[in-house]
Amino acid sequence: MPEGIDVVVIGGRMYGGYCAGKIYQESRLRFGDPRKALRVLVLEAGPLVLNEHTADVPGLFFSIREAAR
Repeated sequence: MPEGIDVVVIGGRMYGGYCAGKIYQESRLRFGDPRKALRVLVLEAGPLVLNEHTADVPGLFFSIREAAR
């Protein structure tokens, strides 16, 4: 494991990313200092498939399109 990494989440997708974010947020709250928060590494092997993700989240396609402008 790379030096300085406290937690490894295998697989990003929807729940992997959510879990990584929650681990980081909860550690910030627990330690009270962002510099002491756990360092989380997310490993994802697959490609980002926008069509699949936008099909699961209503309105996401339009927010991505607007952010790209």
